[in-house]
Amino acid sequence: MDFQVLNWVIPGIFGIIGTLTGVFVANVFQRRKERRDAFIDFYKAFIDIIHYLHGGREHPYGVIPQMTASHEIAKTIFQHYLRKRDVRSFDEAWNEYYGECKKYYEPIQLKPEQWPQFQEELLKKLNKFLAIAEQN
Repeated sequence: MDFQVLNWVIPGIFGIIGTLTGVFVANVFQRRKERRDAFIDFYKAFIDIIHYLHGGREHPYGVIPQMTASHEIAKTIFQHYLRKRDVRSFDEAWNEYYGECKKYYEPIQLKPEQWPQFQEELLKKLNKFLAIAEQN
């Protein structure tokens, strides 16, 4: 084998390997950026209820159903950015949070003295849900 051919082949192989590695790394970082940006948009959809619950306001009737409608849309959009291994825990946390919200759609189901307990429970489930989404 001619040494002159080796002088072209070996750098060519390393050039191809370097290019493929660069493309792979760039793709990984791009995917992470997309997930991070998707989480930021997702989190913004929940700021309304976080603010509402921390505000100590009473009578969530009518307000919580309006908020959860936008939360469902945000959840559906964000789910596409989840890793397969995270989908199950994400769905379970969503069902806990959303189930808690649905309990109080009717005014008859929540007495005024129960509101602080509801706030605490809903915030706990919401924080768990958002923490799972953030880990993604």
